Amino acid sequence: MKLKEYEGYLQSVELRITQEKKALEKIQDAREAAQVADIQSSTVGSIEHWKKAVASWDTALSLHNDVSADSMAYAAAEHLKAIYYPQMLAVQDQLKQETLAQKFYEKTIALAEISVRFEQEQQWTSAVKNWQAALESVNQVAEDTSYYDQVVPLVSSYTAALANAQATLKRAMAVQQAQKQLIDQCQSIDENLCRSVTYEALAIEVSLEAQRDQTSENAISYPEASAAALNNPKASVEAIPHSGTSNMSELVRVIASIGRTMQVSITLNDSDGKSLGT
Repeated sequence: MKLKEYEGYLQSVELRITQEKKALEKIQDAREAAQVADIQSSTVGSIEHWKKAVASWDTALSLHNDVSADSMAYAAAEHLKAIYYPQMLAVQDQLKQETLAQKFYEKTIALAEISVRFEQEQQWTSAVKNWQAALESVNQVAEDTSYYDQVVPLVSSYTAALANAQATLKRAMAVQQAQKQLIDQCQSIDENLCRSVTYEALAIEVSLEAQRDQTSENAISYPEASAAALNNPKASVEAIPHSGTSNMSELVRVIASIGRTMQVSITLNDSDGKSLGT
């Protein structure tokens, strides 16, 4: 073999050795990156945590992709890629789950705050709707995410809040219905009898016109009878005195009957706001 041919062959061998060394170094670097990724993937963490794990797996796979197909290490690189790739997909899925968990958690907190605001404004239909939405949202948070432990106590508290809002809505609807019935009855008995029929804090107040104050005093001139009708809805309506004040007596009987039927507190006031009975 001629010297030049030998030198050329030697350079070729040295180049191949260099390529194989680089390929082995890349595989070693990929193994190290995979070890880091594996540690990161074994614990539940935040979105940033899972992003780092995905990046580590991606680094490991990229290093294997850099191994030349004509190197002796190529087969080993392909074998490791087949192992690493499914693990990267699993971590990417976990990142998606964590991202969704954060979305549902933040949505849940926002809906709960809206529900509380509606309760403060006594808008119970909207409060019920938003508590229901908050519960639906909180139940979307996956167990294997960092947000799950934070939402577990919310489920019971939101369930209780929803039940309370539903019960209050039922009472509010009863109050509104009772108010409508009282307005109709006031108009039916005597359109000049009642000045207003209002409700607040799930209770109704019936206020008399000024010219009816004396009539009301005459109609409720017997303390025992007025107490029986207004303070005890189950009392017999015959306990109400009739002394030429039939309209007022009828109003008292109506208040007692509607309050008993609808289970609503109704207060009768004179024109100055002084309570005549509940």
